[in-house]
Amino acid sequence: MIVSLRDYNRKRRFDSTPEPKGEDEEGAPPAEGELRFVVQKHKATALHYDLRIEIDGVFKSWAVPKGPTLAPGDQRLAVYVEDHPLAYGSFEGIIPKGNYGAGTVMVWDRGTVIERGSKGRADSNVALREGLEVGHLTFLLNGEKLRGEFALIQLKGKDPKAWLLVKKRDEHSTFKPIEGDDLSVATGRTMAEISANAASKGEVWLPRGKGKARERVLPVPPPAATEASEEKIPRTLKPMLPVVAALPLGVEGWLYEPLRGGKRCLAAIEKSGVKLTSWQGLSFNAKFPELVKALAKLPAPLLLDGEIDENGYHLLDVLHRDGRNLRALALKDRLSTLAGLNLGADGGVRFTMPTRDPPVDAAATLARHEDAAYEPGTSSFWIKYEKRKEGEGPRVHFTHTDKLYWPTEGYTKGDLIAYYQTMAPYVLPYMVDKPQSLHRHPDGVERPGFFHKDMQGSLPSWIKTTRVESQGAGKTIDFLICNDQPTLLFMANLGCIELNPWLSRADRPEHPDWCVIDLDPDGQSYEEIMVVALAVGETLDHAKIPAFVKTSGAEGMHIYVPLNGQIDYDGSRDLALAVAEKVTARFPDITTLERNPAKRRGRMYVDCLQNRRGQTIASAYCLRPRRGAPASTPLSWDELKPGLDPKDFTIKTMPERVAKKGDLWKAMLAVEPDAEAWLARLGLKRL
Repeated sequence: MIVSLRDYNRKRRFDSTPEPKGEDEEGAPPAEGELRFVVQKHKATALHYDLRIEIDGVFKSWAVPKGPTLAPGDQRLAVYVEDHPLAYGSFEGIIPKGNYGAGTVMVWDRGTVIERGSKGRADSNVALREGLEVGHLTFLLNGEKLRGEFALIQLKGKDPKAWLLVKKRDEHSTFKPIEGDDLSVATGRTMAEISANAASKGEVWLPRGKGKARERVLPVPPPAATEASEEKIPRTLKPMLPVVAALPLGVEGWLYEPLRGGKRCLAAIEKSGVKLTSWQGLSFNAKFPELVKALAKLPAPLLLDGEIDENGYHLLDVLHRDGRNLRALALKDRLSTLAGLNLGADGGVRFTMPTRDPPVDAAATLARHEDAAYEPGTSSFWIKYEKRKEGEGPRVHFTHTDKLYWPTEGYTKGDLIAYYQTMAPYVLPYMVDKPQSLHRHPDGVERPGFFHKDMQGSLPSWIKTTRVESQGAGKTIDFLICNDQPTLLFMANLGCIELNPWLSRADRPEHPDWCVIDLDPDGQSYEEIMVVALAVGETLDHAKIPAFVKTSGAEGMHIYVPLNGQIDYDGSRDLALAVAEKVTARFPDITTLERNPAKRRGRMYVDCLQNRRGQTIASAYCLRPRRGAPASTPLSWDELKPGLDPKDFTIKTMPERVAKKGDLWKAMLAVEPDAEAWLARLGLKRL
């Protein structure tokens, strides 16, 4: 055991915490390459961030109450704490109650660290150790969130543990919020989602390979009120939300009912009218006008909680009736009130009494404690769980499906997931075996997104990844591979509105499946873009090279040539450039090969440089994070004529289009390329 880890081990009871032992370095990074750092967000007694820097085979650690920042000159208190084993760098989950540091831990950032002025691992380690001894470390971080130069400075005073973490001014410093601040770089989860993986408050989520979580007695709610108090129907109210967990079946006091995967909705019924509200507080009236009519027939005032699907409004709870607040009553009393309502005969509003036996065939089940009051927000007295059978295929747990991703159009995260569920047979053929660069927009299209490439960390066991050496970065990256619908939906649940696969497969990263010519307009009309696209198609057709066209989902167009890995990226780029040179010579006034936007002088860029290792482009049939929810849509060449509008191809229209036309690019997948002959026909000689 490393001597400096004795304090770490002394503070922990490893028979009751999933944290790694100090003497067990299994899973730690090898002592080669660059030194590592990790920042873990830790919700214990108070929320703080733990900065850990690899020095002398352990993580030297500082607790940073306000967290790191990229703001230049900003000083953050950092409290020096006990050393941690390197294996701790991958720990994410819950430290159970009764243990040191009990609470939720997230891998907030990670990467490599080098002391400023040092060359290589050994020099950097010596310099960092010396800086630690004198109370001043200056280092460069290369993480997913934190980059650039930082300093740790020991304060002169009575407390030797008090330091300051300072961001130095450089090209990485900024006063803007850190992108993805609330998400794990290991799993893409929020703190709430990490906590939700516990069977209930106090239980632990264990990293893969650590075993199973311990069983415990489920919480018992405090006594509920026996009488309802008077009140006016509330104008705003957050619904009660379940934790996501595996629940031991047949536990006394719990009631079960199937969840239908619909939209959660509160319905306020008053004499003045009906108001449907999502769990985020957004109006559903315009989206469900028939439901508004059906609910208007119920006695007012009434406040209901339920779930909307294609079959109607399924009631879960009643929160207010006839001027009385029912939320403080026990669930069993509220359900009795609900059962006594006359819901009418049209079937638009439905109620089924929960049972004490879980539904047998439900994909998802809601379990609620019969004695619990209704508490706005997440509660451990409501539990959502998914039943799995031995040998059953993977299932994706969807979160926040009512969250608005396209506020102007009213499309939600649930609509995004439904789109990819429907379109999976058309999307997946163009994704198979290709490393994915996840472009995530967890807050929708009106907020900045971020790229998430490295999937190292804990993922569902059925998720496939591939490890790729990052050229120039000196590290490996575990890219996600999306070959099936569950993985596609997993990506959608992470907020991947658009899909960005490599052009090549993981097993042949230097040899692309297709060559791409990307038409990037600068103010040209779509008719002009189509003229240039047709010219690209004609040039390829003249050389007897098959080509396929699609909208970009933005302003431009993409032309693909199938290669099936026959030539490398250099050859693919040569092919694209040979075609682009002919087209730009034909249309010099509106097209250019100039890469620098400032030098294009308003001309359309015919981009051939997408054809290189690691480059991505919006995949066929994927949506784009833009207003209108447009899709990158494969076309037939005869569709390129006046009147074609890319805004017609959206999240709403694409399922109907493919139902009528099928996959217009299906033929591309069957092409048997003769790439060397194609290059020769374009006048290119290969050495």
